[in-house]
Amino acid sequence: MSVKVMSCKICGRLFQSYGSGCCPDCADEMDKAFVKIKEFLYEHENATIVDVVEGTGIAEKYVLQFLKEGRLSIEGAEDALRCEDCGRPISSGRYCSNCREKLVNVLSSVVEGQKKSMPTISTQAKMHGKYGRK
Repeated sequence: MSVKVMSCKICGRLFQSYGSGCCPDCADEMDKAFVKIKEFLYEHENATIVDVVEGTGIAEKYVLQFLKEGRLSIEGAEDALRCEDCGRPISSGRYCSNCREKLVNVLSSVVEGQKKSMPTISTQAKMHGKYGRK
């Protein structure tokens, strides 16, 4: 895995990234925020996004980010989240179930097409020639 120098998407500091979009300090803070939200949701099962923001003090953009990542599911999130493909309201993730299924089918057909175009390799080795014979 290659190391890249990136600017943290949260605080703007430069850091060496191994695939994350935020620096280690911000990643730790995001993990703590996620745990705080999850604990709040365990105590308040029917909480809305507004309830979570008010009850935890965590910014709405981070709550929405966790929803888009599929890490959270909150009542009433359909009002704030839309499918990135068709625009339908969704409660978690980036795509509705229909668009997600279409995407899976397209990706599967691409993978199958690549498998068919790859040459087959024989697993049985055969030795030809007159090695060791006179």
